[in-house]
Amino acid sequence: MKMRKLYFYPVIACAMMMAGCTSSENLDNSPAANMTLSADVETSTDAGTRMYLGNYDATNKQYDVLWEANDKIGIWNSSSWSEFTLTGGMDKTRAQFSGTLSAVPTTYYAFYPSSIVSSTDKASITLSSAQTYRNAGKDNQTKVLGQNMWPAYSESATQPLPFKNLCGVMRFNVKTADATEGTSTITGAKLIVTGAANGLCGKYTVSGYPSPVLTPVSDNTNILTLTVPESENVDLNSTAYSSLYFVVPPQTYLSKTDASKTLELQVTVKKADNTSATYGRVFNANMYDRP
Repeated sequence: MKMRKLYFYPVIACAMMMAGCTSSENLDNSPAANMTLSADVETSTDAGTRMYLGNYDATNKQYDVLWEANDKIGIWNSSSWSEFTLTGGMDKTRAQFSGTLSAVPTTYYAFYPSSIVSSTDKASITLSSAQTYRNAGKDNQTKVLGQNMWPAYSESATQPLPFKNLCGVMRFNVKTADATEGTSTITGAKLIVTGAANGLCGKYTVSGYPSPVLTPVSDNTNILTLTVPESENVDLNSTAYSSLYFVVPPQTYLSKTDASKTLELQVTVKKADNTSATYGRVFNANMYDRP
């Protein structure tokens, strides 16, 4: 059965830089087991690349990128990871995280979120194939990424820890091609790529700082699934575009000179009569539908 046709514009957004500054307020540098660390994020002019947006600064044309309640980072502790939980700085660009280390390290190795780390390796992470949509924009300004979906890395001898982005975000603006279809509620989406050597998920090593690079290791598949809770009220119709977001490793996804690279989006919806339907479209170097 042929899928219903979907109009969409893929937008591969630039990588968000999560950078630090020189202030050392709210720090605990004692060698005690219990410690408080400080971590920074900076503002961004690209509205499509954050996990949590603050208010828009029209003068400087930028958004604040903010830490969120329950955020957790992993700190390397000699031979394993220790989880630090946000204890201050919620809804701010600087936050404090509390946890336990055996001693103050010479160099802090840290990942956000803590859930991506390997239990025995300070250079390895796992990116999940399952992602969740959530409208978490400040004052309902924008559709953004679900919590803990935006991986970042810091390697620093000093605080605040300057986090650097590990992935980019791919935004799809979607609507149906048939006005008679009416309005449906998006419940999920699937991203399938071909020709992406680094995959979309799986195990990776991280090297190079302050410009970290992801290298695929194993289980690197080219499919991501996005769950869209019905409570988010994301519509699919023929009159207005809705935006969906996927967090993806940096690499070339479409090339004008390589027709083997393709990008497919499948969108699942719940229709007014409670039946389900799937819409989809594939693009290649020429940005045409595949037969």
